This record gives sequence, C-alpha cells and structure tokens, in this order.
Amino acid sequence: MEIRDFGQEEWNDIVSDVDDLSLMQTWEFGEAKAFTGTWKVNRAIFQKGDETVGAAQAMIRTVPLLNRGLVWINRAPLLKNNDFTQPDVYVDMLKELKKYWADEKKMYLRIAPPLIASDDSYAIFKAAGFSKATETDGWASEIVDLSRSTEELRKGLQQKWRNCLNKAERLEVTYETGSSNVLMDELLDDYKALLDKTGFGTNLSPELVRSMQNLLPDSRKVLVFVGRQNGEKLGSILIATYGNTCMYLIGATNNIGRKVSANHYLIWNAVCEMKKRGFRWFDLGGAHPDNTPSGILHFKRGLRGKQYQLMGEVEAYQDGFLNRMIRKRIETSR
Repeated sequence: MEIRDFGQEEWNDIVSDVDDLSLMQTWEFGEAKAFTGTWKVNRAIFQKGDETVGAAQAMIRTVPLLNRGLVWINRAPLLKNNDFTQPDVYVDMLKELKKYWADEKKMYLRIAPPLIASDDSYAIFKAAGFSKATETDGWASEIVDLSRSTEELRKGLQQKWRNCLNKAERLEVTYETGSSNVLMDELLDDYKALLDKTGFGTNLSPELVRSMQNLLPDSRKVLVFVGRQNGEKLGSILIATYGNTCMYLIGATNNIGRKVSANHYLIWNAVCEMKKRGFRWFDLGGAHPDNTPSGILHFKRGLRGKQYQLMGEVEAYQDGFLNRMIRKRIETSR
C-alpha cells in the first residue's frame, strides 16, 4: 500500500475505469468534504509488482493532540479488475489497511464496502480480520440500464409513473439544463428551502455541493435540471457523474411542481439526456425497502430499475477507551 498526495487528474485516472466507483471515491468529493468540514482526506493505492491493483480514499477525523481517531472509508477499497472469483488480492488490500490504520496507528477503522451483500462478501472481510460493525443493512438503490433504447425505457416505466409523465407533457412543462452558477443557485435555493421545511439531516450539505462543483472540471460538472411552466419555476434536480455512471443526488419540487408532476418530467428528461451523453447507468440515489420514506421509494421504483443492496459496514480496531467511545458515538449518531 502506498499513501501519498495524488493530484486530481492522477487520482481520477486511477479510479475512473473501476466498475464499483462511487461519487465518494472521486478526488473532488474528498477535497470538498475536507474543505467544508473537520475531515482530512487520505488516498492510497495498492500495488502488486509494477501493477496498481486497487485504491481507497479515506476520510480522517482525529482527536486534538492525540493524533488518533476515526478512519472512514466509504465505498472502497476499489479493485481495479473487479475479479472476485479469486479474492486473495482484495483480502491482501484489506489486510494492508487494517495493519496500517488499526494495528500501527491504533485508529478506529470503519468501512462501508462497495461489495454486494452476500455471505461471500462478509467472508472476504472476515478473512482479513474485520468484523461486522452493525447489523444494519448497507446502501441500497436502483440503477437504470441506459444501454436500452429510449422507447424501451419509457415502455418499462410503471403505468402510473408514465401517466404522471404524460400529464406533465400535456401541461407543457419545460426544462432547462446546464452547470452554470445561475442554475446551481436556483437548485441550492430550492434545496435549502426543502431542508428547512422538512428538518431532514443530510451529509450532502449545500456547501459541500457548491464546493464539489467548484472543483470539478468542466467535463464532469454536476448537471442541474430546472423545470418551468409558463416561465414559473416548478423545481429542480441535480445529477452527478463518475466513470460510466450518473446519479440522482438532489430533488426539490414546489407545490405547483408537485401538482403537475414536474419531478417525473425532470427525472425522465435527465435519463434521456444522460443516455445521449453516453453514460451506461443511471443510479436513483438510494432506494432502501425499509429505510427510504415510502413516498420517495415508490417514486423511484416507478422507473423500474435494477435493485441492488451492498453489504453492511465492517470495522477493525484495537480495544481501548478511545476507540470504544468513537464506536459508541457513531452508533448513537446513526
């Protein structure tokens, strides 16, 4: 394992072709997280001979003066060839992480892996010395295959969902898309109003979104879709991209927009736009059968994507008062 400073282009070149890549493992997300909070970002690659076989971006939060604390790895480590038929390389990568952070640095190491939930996935981490951190399920979502034709995608929509889309089109809802500061301001205004109204907690703060957008190159700026009717704004959504995947990150629709099914219209047009831009997958940004609010879950399932469920979080640490307190704090906050 080699830990060092990686430049933006170098890091993204390393991880861009990994099938399990997520937004949380991009260089810009790590930098934005560090800039807008109390985290520090740490990046490592794993090498076997002269070949880079994997990578992991970690977020670090330490206790002042002690230089110890939490190492949080979300949706990594990433395996370059995604070949888990012989998982020895992945086990060795995990052992290196545990050895460095938990055994040598005596930090509390917690990982939310990118692996699909299964007994085999947990066996890989057990072989590397990790334990289940919680019985809670891992991340779950649905993903739409954009390799299908637009006609197939529309035909595959749930009937009531398609009716809502038809309604919005009959009512002459329109949209504007782009990555300009003007459109981003409109979206963040909607988003802040939604957070204030609902009181929902989120790790995806408006400040984090703004910081990430400022860091992204023009070719990978997050895309804003703003819906309008007769010039009046109805709501907006935000789509991020990484590798061959795009993800629905934020959606905020006002009362008029909900009446005319603006969110159905915006998501559908985002699917069509991202397909045109050559992306393979459209991730709906979270759809857990138990944890996602029923209305949101029902809306996302209307696109009839493929469901997936990742394994739950795992941990490694040396027993001691500080690590026990960190673990307890995490569980309480969840």
